[in-house]
Amino acid sequence: MQMNLMDIIGPVALFVGVICIAAALYFVMTLIKGASARRREQRDAASGGAHRRSDSQVGSRSDNGRNRH
Repeated sequence: MQMNLMDIIGPVALFVGVICIAAALYFVMTLIKGASARRREQRDAASGGAHRRSDSQVGSRSDNGRNRH
């Protein structure tokens, strides 16, 4: 049973290709998320941040964000 060079390169190329596809998808999703955040910041700056909660309401839970165990 003799192994051809393509018998070795094929699975390695497939593995590298899957990693490249995953990296490309991560890159695209990061770009979309970043663009969304930039648009949100621009909208907040243009509106003066009127629709955002004040700092006193950010931790509006009765325990002010602390866990009680």
